[in-house]
Amino acid sequence: MKLLPLVRRTQEDNDEQAMMEIFQMFEPKIKKSLRMIQREDIREDYRQEVYIRIMKAVRTYDLKSAPDLIQFINNVGKRRMEKE
Repeated sequence: MKLLPLVRRTQEDNDEQAMMEIFQMFEPKIKKSLRMIQREDIREDYRQEVYIRIMKAVRTYDLKSAPDLIQFINNVGKRRMEKE
């Protein structure tokens, strides 16, 4: 299924299955990124943080007037990095 309908189902119906499908869509990229982390003891912490950020992005994504979700997630990440 396409990403935006899954986001809509998650927002409007609080559909946990839709959220799981979104996670599955991003899993290959998450795994690839996590391979760069050398310390196995913190790798799972990073995985959990990524999932939390995806959930927040999906729940706050404006389906009516926003960039695509990938751009939105990247913008959120940039803003957080600027604050740190």
